[in-house]
Amino acid sequence: MVSLSARARRYREIAEAMIAERGGAEKCGEGCQQLIRRFAATAVLAEQIEAELLRGDRVDIKAYALLASTLVRISQLIVIDRPAKKNTPSLREYLSAKTTEKGVTE
Repeated sequence: MVSLSARARRYREIAEAMIAERGGAEKCGEGCQQLIRRFAATAVLAEQIEAELLRGDRVDIKAYALLASTLVRISQLIVIDRPAKKNTPSLREYLSAKTTEKGVTE
C-alpha cells in the first residue's frame, strides 16, 4: 500500500510540473491552477488503480474508466485555457527558407 505522504508527494509533482509547463504560477490564473489541482488529484487516483492492477488485484474498471475520461476532459480544458503558440514564421524567416530551398533545388 502506498503511504499518504507518497501520494501527496506525487500529487505535488504532477501539479508543479503542469504549472511549470504553463510558465509558472504567475502566468497561470486561479481557474487554471484549480483545474491543474483537480487533474493532479485524479491522476494520482488513476495511478493507484493502475498499481493495484499490476499487483494482480481486482480493480473497478468502471471507476478507472471514469477517472481516465475525467483526465481527458480536464486536460482539454487546461489546453483550451493555454495561450496559442505562435507557429507563423516571420517574413525574414519565410524568405530565408525560400532562398535556401531555391539554392538547394538549382
